Amino acid sequence: MIALAVIAISGFAALTALNYVRNANYYREAGVSNPVEMNLYQTGAYLAVPAQVSLGVSDAVVRGAWEKQGGALSSLGAVQPTFLQFNKVAKDDSWKQASVYGYSVAFAGNFFTNSVFADTYSVYGTWGWLYTILAYGFAGYAFARIFSFSPVIAASAGVVAYCFLEVWRVQILIYGIVVFLLLLTAGSAFLTARLRPPRSTEGGERL
Repeated sequence: MIALAVIAISGFAALTALNYVRNANYYREAGVSNPVEMNLYQTGAYLAVPAQVSLGVSDAVVRGAWEKQGGALSSLGAVQPTFLQFNKVAKDDSWKQASVYGYSVAFAGNFFTNSVFADTYSVYGTWGWLYTILAYGFAGYAFARIFSFSPVIAASAGVVAYCFLEVWRVQILIYGIVVFLLLLTAGSAFLTARLRPPRSTEGGERL
């Protein structure tokens, strides 16, 4: 029990320090000067809002108060890489209001990474959920395959792992940087295998 308490306190202290380094100026402008208080606000933004939005949307969908089926073809955009999406919007324009979620939940309007579950449904409907689940299933398989290779290649499994760590609030599996890093690893491994000199046998014969 003591060990768990030490781990929890140490983790919170580390997150407080990291959040302060990254977001201190933002919170000062908002009138918050205490590092611990800053971390509590940040925790709420990262955990409480996505949970609240997901629960609100789930309830509305189950009750039939908000229905959005999507289309088998049009909803493929849910797993389309960002570099193939041409109708991009500015970050400030991407902030979502209650209307985006069918007024099924209320939250502060300055949040924009609220829930992969709700965001996918709000744009792509049920078909979007299906494609996203399949995409992450494939990502899990890819993670296991990448991790089974040599240590140099296996390190790239961390890219996929990070996508899973963020999936509760934002869908980054389709981000161009993620696709680029994985393709870079695959391409580098392929070139290395092709250009590597053949090994010699004990007697001097080359294989």
